[in-house]
Amino acid sequence: MWNVTFPVALPYVGMFLSYLAVFLLSLVLIKKDMKTKLTDLFQFKDARVVLLGLLLAVLLQVIFFGFVVLLGGKPASISFANGTLSSFPITVAITLVFVLYVLYGSFGAFAEEVAYRAYSESRIASKYGYVLGISISTLLFTLQHIHIFQANWLEMFFQRQFIYVLFFGIFVGYFFKKSNGNLWAVVAFHVLINIIDLSLPISFSAPSVYTHWIITILSFTILMIILHVLPFNKLMKTKNLTNNLTQT
Repeated sequence: MWNVTFPVALPYVGMFLSYLAVFLLSLVLIKKDMKTKLTDLFQFKDARVVLLGLLLAVLLQVIFFGFVVLLGGKPASISFANGTLSSFPITVAITLVFVLYVLYGSFGAFAEEVAYRAYSESRIASKYGYVLGISISTLLFTLQHIHIFQANWLEMFFQRQFIYVLFFGIFVGYFFKKSNGNLWAVVAFHVLINIIDLSLPISFSAPSVYTHWIITILSFTILMIILHVLPFNKLMKTKNLTNNLTQT
């Protein structure tokens, strides 16, 4: 992300507005369709589970990049002042781009979790079960990441990001279920992942596309196993919020 020129970052404003529209629509649907109080949805509960979300985000990065290096990939440093960024005072350019990406990544993650977990997954799961709820919300989440306005980007998406986004959605959907609908836990996980991916001036490249797929699947599988065996009953002190979110 640090390689782009500053004017190219302007489309992020449009994407931010699109996230805002999705977020507001989701709030309306949660309130009207699911008849859920927004104060219940956004109430901060079970701080230990939220902290777990942050720890799992860090663990995923460690596991993923560990596999990349183990299988022959190498980290590459990215200059803070590539392209036309060098025409700006370095501290101003870095600050502007960093703040833009962090705001975009944080709000985007927040809006997505409200839309795809708090509404889509909960609504579908209340009628057809969590397997279908997680599956459909993950499909919608994955399709949302396809930038149809960049045709030359689609090939790269299916080669490098499709598998990652797909398994990311499955994992976060399962985390939402395991945490009894703790919105802030999945938001914490998603936001930290976005901040790390968008803002760090360093990249890791797998030796091949297929290696990247294998690393992605292995990383999320390990994280799913860890999530499955964690004693959530001991971590959580609140009642099942999912029951409230799935009321019709």
